[in-house]
Amino acid sequence: VNPDEIVFGGWDISNMNLADAMARAKVLDIDLQKQLRPYMESMIPLPGIYDPDFIAANQGSRANNVIKGTKKEQVEQVIKDI
Repeated sequence: VNPDEIVFGGWDISNMNLADAMARAKVLDIDLQKQLRPYMESMIPLPGIYDPDFIAANQGSRANNVIKGTKKEQVEQVIKDI
């Protein structure tokens, strides 16, 4: 696959850009984070589905990027996003 043809995307209940989210998660090596940061700073996730019954209670404060509506409407939106 040509690297120029790769498309990154996804959903999150937080609207934090992917560079900051990557740093907050502390999963990737620091040197790799430094290399990726310029590419990820402008990337914002699509709104995600927030259901407090399935997400830890401490995540509610960061849920600022959510799909509104009924569960059916939320799923329909995710399907449209794909």
